[in-house]
Amino acid sequence: MDPATGLASDEAGRDPDFHAPEVDPAKAAERRVEDPPRRRRQLRLRTLMLIIALMAVCMGVLLDPILAPLVVGVLGVFGIGLGVMAAAMGLGLLGFGLCAAGARTLGWLRRAGRWPDE
Repeated sequence: MDPATGLASDEAGRDPDFHAPEVDPAKAAERRVEDPPRRRRQLRLRTLMLIIALMAVCMGVLLDPILAPLVVGVLGVFGIGLGVMAAAMGLGLLGFGLCAAGARTLGWLRRAGRWPDE
């Protein structure tokens, strides 16, 4: 017998005064069958509602005569920064490719420039 609850050890989890529908054994045994197409429709609808709300907020900010120049400026600076990083990455890849091609060309020239008796 458990001294704290007054219940036998095999009945320690079954308190007659505790009724919670979330942990009810019948609830755990019950299996919820979800309809996958229904869940997809709900997700699509929620996503669409979120996109519409975000577009409304963005349009409100862009149409505001006080905030619009600030937002456009911030987006422009962000775009310029991304452009500079993309250009640097492109130049790095170009340099790497030219370096690799040059190394292969030098190797080919070294092999071709050997005398037959070496």
